Amino acid sequence: MGLTALGGGALVLALVVASATAVASVTGAVDWGRRGLVAMFGLVTVGLAALAWALVGQDYSLVYVADHASRDTTWPYRLAGVWGGMSGSLLLWTWMLAGWALLASRSVRRRLPDLAGATQAVLAVEAAVFLGLLVTVSRPFATLAVPAIDGGGLTPILRHPAMLYHPPLLYSGYVGLAVPAAVAVAALVTRTVGDWLAVARRFMLASLVLLAVGLVAGAHWAYVELGWGGYWAWDPVENGALLPWLAGVAFLHSAVVARRPDEPGDGVGHASSTHGLALLAFGLSLLGAFLTRSGTTASVHAFAEARAVGRVLLTALVVTAVALVSLMARHRGPRPRARFEPLAQAGAVRANNALLLAVIVVVGFGLLYPVLAGDDLVVTGRYFALVTAPLALGVLATLGVGPRLGRRPQPWSDVRTRLRPAAWGLAAALVAASLTLDDRRPVPLAMIGLAGSAAALTIAEYRSRRPRHPANAGGLLAHLGVAVLLAGVAGTATGTHRTASLVPGQTITVRDYTLRLDQVVPVPAPDGGRAAEAQLALDRHGHPVGTLRPVALVAASGDRVSEAALRSTPLQDLQVALRTVSTGGGAVVVEVFVVPMAQWVWWGAILVAVGIGLSAARPARHEALPWAVTTSGTSPAADCQPPAGRDRRKV
Repeated sequence: MGLTALGGGALVLALVVASATAVASVTGAVDWGRRGLVAMFGLVTVGLAALAWALVGQDYSLVYVADHASRDTTWPYRLAGVWGGMSGSLLLWTWMLAGWALLASRSVRRRLPDLAGATQAVLAVEAAVFLGLLVTVSRPFATLAVPAIDGGGLTPILRHPAMLYHPPLLYSGYVGLAVPAAVAVAALVTRTVGDWLAVARRFMLASLVLLAVGLVAGAHWAYVELGWGGYWAWDPVENGALLPWLAGVAFLHSAVVARRPDEPGDGVGHASSTHGLALLAFGLSLLGAFLTRSGTTASVHAFAEARAVGRVLLTALVVTAVALVSLMARHRGPRPRARFEPLAQAGAVRANNALLLAVIVVVGFGLLYPVLAGDDLVVTGRYFALVTAPLALGVLATLGVGPRLGRRPQPWSDVRTRLRPAAWGLAAALVAASLTLDDRRPVPLAMIGLAGSAAALTIAEYRSRRPRHPANAGGLLAHLGVAVLLAGVAGTATGTHRTASLVPGQTITVRDYTLRLDQVVPVPAPDGGRAAEAQLALDRHGHPVGTLRPVALVAASGDRVSEAALRSTPLQDLQVALRTVSTGGGAVVVEVFVVPMAQWVWWGAILVAVGIGLSAARPARHEALPWAVTTSGTSPAADCQPPAGRDRRKV
């Protein structure tokens, strides 16, 4: 009862404080609003700590603890129960939002005091919406009439180390997108041009790093734990996390051009689009939250029981979209007509952003169509693969070209010279792919070839620039990571899958590998379940390589989990999953996957995250700033000019 009163009371007080903070910030009492954000963060922290203590301490008088903890679950996974269910994940989301709001208030107040009040108000209103859900609809401190003896705990598939870090990273990236949107709204209301991008960009970079790491952590978890030979199923919740990330990347590209003082017409044009992209990223994050918590999508990640929460979030999404569109239409300043110059960096940015927005549209259509059409329709991964493949080719084609172009159009002879490494990269990648891949379908080969072209151009640009500060190399490293990642995606699309029933002594051959079942033995199983391990001798080209030991687990609850065995190399992975074991333990059914270039996906994603993270670092004073790109035909002195807008220009 003590935890219930403490946690529940803290959330009620936090709701009151959030509402008061919004009012104070709007009416000009900015300092009081900042103090309100501090108090709100402290109160939500008390609520989160109370729920975490109840889970770890196994207080089965709470409904949430009885649903998401159990006596046979170790304490780290009991703690992970905080984000294992609806109420806990909403509480974690709200706590992160309060923390982001506090950081944003401090940064905006120091650098852009004119925007502090509006920024605080927007973030406080959003926090009040989530606190209202926690107090009225999805209460984490609801109690049972009679305390439970034990709880249900996490499902076996969630008892994986990735459960301890994947959801918090993803949530933090999601929630952080609220800050650039709030700053953009404040800039629209006050009609500030240019300087708001400095603050919004840094928060966008931080959010995209967290979101990227969360996405790849989830993909790797699905790959190694589920044993299905894949890592991305175009699941509705996966897509819901990908879309705001793509919109955030488009925002960064547009912000690069918008902050250049020596291109007033084009820069202001891009500055106008950055408002929309910041708001789009935030709106898509709300859409992802709605899909995850409404029960409208069929997903292993979704909380299907929480339709009341989904209705509230849908209302908030619609109101937010209408308000933001109206705000942009009302407060947009005069926009000079910008010329589309394909042989200049601004033109490359527009082309790249058009491709990213096209991906958002086609994936968003596939994501929302079943929700709007109903009748239990399912859009399969084949649709997403077909519609995104040509767009991915376009992204790779422009990926390395943009940085190699000048700020202003250059003669074609100069452009051709600067793009010459693309031919060598394309040829080398195609030759390497033809020699190493057994499946030589045109689209994967084209993707790998263009990835090689983009990588060659990116490396050439780095060598010509030779930046001394990591911030100035971050963007190029992220571009290189995208090339590596998409090459890996193309390679994994050429994989092979076989299913076989084996008894001891029998073999199965898949490509260059031969697997022989030696024996099936029982192994210890957690939580009172049953588990069996198959021992398969592995040969490649007739030479012994080792032994793979996939495990099949049947939990006490009846849930079945396959823990796949994996042999991974830079060129290809071999994954074996044990699906069924006969009653006597003699015969088994195994699935074997040969997945080329899977490691490239993970290494590419790491390069992307590190590159975006480096871009957030402050460059040395004597070096070009991250948005200034030194290329042929432009003056290094002009490239090193600081961004306009320190005097908060108005339109």
